Amino acid sequence: STAKIVQEGNNAISIAANSLFGGTAAVILTVFVVISCLGTLNGLIISNIRMPFSLAVRNQGPLPRLMSRVNTKTNMPPFATVYAFLLSVIYMVLWYGSLNNWFGRYIGLDEIPIVLIYGLYIFLYVWYMRNFKDLGKWKRFGQPILAIGGSLIILYGGISNPSIGIYLAISVVVILFGLVFYREKNNA
Repeated sequence: STAKIVQEGNNAISIAANSLFGGTAAVILTVFVVISCLGTLNGLIISNIRMPFSLAVRNQGPLPRLMSRVNTKTNMPPFATVYAFLLSVIYMVLWYGSLNNWFGRYIGLDEIPIVLIYGLYIFLYVWYMRNFKDLGKWKRFGQPILAIGGSLIILYGGISNPSIGIYLAISVVVILFGLVFYREKNNA
């Protein structure tokens, strides 16, 4: 039952797979889940390193001269890597504090980027429908409309959360903070 799965917490996937497919399949499914999570983690790490570097080469973001330097031996931007690490540590502390009620109640910090990104996807899908005129009707309109519907479901879930005011305030503060580093002229 759903209540039992929720009660099991982190073991829910293994227990559900074990009851549906047996012990061997449960282990295989758990391995696939771990591989999937590690792949997602790898993508997040690489994009988190690339974000300050990508901004810096366009003379945007904090300390662009420093963040755009690339180590010739590793072909990696060391200062952008340190920046990404520090940003990750700050986010991890906030997330840990949220889970342990440091802020008075649970604040799902992981929901902020998800809801925000799915909200922004709607604009992407509209742009897609307007600009990809060489596609057939299904690919140009049908699929993006279904994707917009999915995004609206995620947005509804985020908006119906009682902490939406806190989420929006945090998002607006981050966006406004980003504007501090915006430069009209860039080197790109």
